[in-house]
Amino acid sequence: METVAELGDQLNKKLLTRSEALKDLANVAEKLKDELKEWAKIRSAPPRTGRALASGNDAQSASGLQKQMESLQKQMGTPRKS
Repeated sequence: METVAELGDQLNKKLLTRSEALKDLANVAEKLKDELKEWAKIRSAPPRTGRALASGNDAQSASGLQKQMESLQKQMGTPRKS
């Protein structure tokens, strides 16, 4: 959208020939189309979960968290549901 505003400013500041203006409009339209494609890729990508989000530097592993949950459940006296 910034590109559109910049083009508008350019058109106001200098006189362009019709062909120059059409060329600039085509460039802006192409940039907008590329941006829309990029947004579509981002929105259509599946959400990253589990190990895809975990880094190698995680302090606790999944099994460590599971053990911690079981310990807390024992302390609370609630049975673990599988």
